[in-house]
Amino acid sequence: MQTMANKKFSQIIGSCLKFKDKNPRFRLFGRFLQLYEPLQDQDLKLYIDIVNNMFKTVLNFQIQETDEMVYIPTPRAIDFFRLTFSSRLTNASLNHCLKIIRRKQLQITKQMQDKFLHLHTYQEAVQLDDFAEFVIHATN
Repeated sequence: MQTMANKKFSQIIGSCLKFKDKNPRFRLFGRFLQLYEPLQDQDLKLYIDIVNNMFKTVLNFQIQETDEMVYIPTPRAIDFFRLTFSSRLTNASLNHCLKIIRRKQLQITKQMQDKFLHLHTYQEAVQLDDFAEFVIHATN
């Protein structure tokens, strides 16, 4: 049992290192493990706050184990950022960050709507881990 656990642990670490430049989820997870560019406890809390906010504000929001990418509606991402940081940032900084978030958005396709029920009433979405990484970076 211990040998299997050690093997799985090594695979997780190896995957985080191998895919950090290809997938924001691996990059964030590796940073939480402090493999590279470590994140602070408040960064983990911020990530959890983002995910919890999406569960509360987006109808049918889910994260499936098999989802390689998870998308969140751009309007909800912008609302979260605005509500969380408007009192901490100048108007110019806030507007600059909101423009960057909008540049990260993708048009929601029929395939995305079929896979992610929570996107049915939206036209644009941002990738959750990419958004979270931006928020963490922008607020440090």
